Amino acid sequence: TMTSSAGFASSMDGSESSFTWGEIDRRSSQLAGALRERGLGLGDRLGMGLRNTPQLAFCSFAAWKLGAVPVPMRWDLPAWELARLTGVVDARVQLGEDDMAWIDATADRDAPDLGDVVSPHAFGICSSGSTGLPKVILSNKPGLFDPGYAAPFAQAFGAEVPRPQHVIVLGPMYHINGFHWLFSLMDGDRLFVVEKFDAARVVDVIERHRISTFNCTPTMLKRIADLEDIGERDLGSIQWFNQGGAPMPPYLVHRFSDLIGPEKVIMSYGMSEGLGITTIRG
Repeated sequence: TMTSSAGFASSMDGSESSFTWGEIDRRSSQLAGALRERGLGLGDRLGMGLRNTPQLAFCSFAAWKLGAVPVPMRWDLPAWELARLTGVVDARVQLGEDDMAWIDATADRDAPDLGDVVSPHAFGICSSGSTGLPKVILSNKPGLFDPGYAAPFAQAFGAEVPRPQHVIVLGPMYHINGFHWLFSLMDGDRLFVVEKFDAARVVDVIERHRISTFNCTPTMLKRIADLEDIGERDLGSIQWFNQGGAPMPPYLVHRFSDLIGPEKVIMSYGMSEGLGITTIRG
């Protein structure tokens, strides 16, 4: 286990917390023991209707330690829609916002001995695609660490990407573009997770923690570009970022090309099934 800080989380109330790899390992083992008592086992799905919090990461690693399938879910859906999604996920154990206290209470447990098991699916991602009907997209890879999941996207263009990367997670981790950063964490990168996007706080984190990469949407980039002092802020640590979710207006491409350099701007379009991706650089 690493001795340096591995993960960092910034809450909506302005507080921050950090965790070493050893702490993540211990907390996820404690949680795995508690989830095993609730019947979670090999191949079962763990539904996680949780915000971008350390608890979401602990639950994901706990599921992997039991050979289960972590499935992050939206926590803020209307009751009727959440019920429909929960039925589709069909989780052996379903966790939501009301379970946060229970998750935290497992920190008082002893870490159990856990068997060496491998989940048949690394994760599940909820999507409605173009139909509007919810479905769970299961990874076709087993729950083993895959360096391909963690490779910096910019390397595909021949860029030299210093490691470890300092990654800020801007979007919800129930989306594949947020959840997949856990694989970068396992590959030695440092993760900085924000519970909710706020442009001013994000730029503060970029400066203070020398953030090198992130995934984002055009709306996020516009809010950052609209900050009055953005031209004077230090964005020099950014090595590359990946924009998706919607077309990026040309003026915004030019704006960030001026701020950080066009070779660092990557725009891509893909799907949660991971069948392929279309990409262009600024």
